[in-house]
Amino acid sequence: MSGKLSSKVALITGGSRGIGRAAALAFAREGAALIGVHYGTNTDAAAATIREIERLGAKAVAIKADLRGGKEATDSLWEQFSRAAVAATGEPRLDILVNNAGVAPAVSLAQTSESIFVKVYSMPAIGRMNVHTSAHVGRRRISPMEETAECPDAVGDFAAIVKSLRFIRCQPSGA
Repeated sequence: MSGKLSSKVALITGGSRGIGRAAALAFAREGAALIGVHYGTNTDAAAATIREIERLGAKAVAIKADLRGGKEATDSLWEQFSRAAVAATGEPRLDILVNNAGVAPAVSLAQTSESIFVKVYSMPAIGRMNVHTSAHVGRRRISPMEETAECPDAVGDFAAIVKSLRFIRCQPSGA
């Protein structure tokens, strides 16, 4: 652990699996003070990610919110995260946001209907917009985030990416 993220508080939407989990574990290895692991439905995956983060010596909290639920879901996410941040650091703050939530259908491309396609692409767009807007425009009592950067196409060293950033907005390539 290099401590690049020492004392930083992070929230990773979609943090229980895939790229979000990789980011959460990278942040834990780099010494983040608190990692909020957001998940939509897979409680077991979130619990496993939390255990691994804690095994690496970082604090973590699982935050359940189905971001397809609009403002109510986003409000729930921020309320849960704010309570966890206060418990871990004494203040409601956020230094790093990895806005990575998404859905993946358990069907092949040939089986993908229009309704599945809409679900797969609208949830990340609307859910991420709600999370980003409510964090970035100051509707939440969290520390301000000042810089933005696009996420890379490939999963890389997330700690290096956030070394000098306070906000990361993940967006699919070509979007």
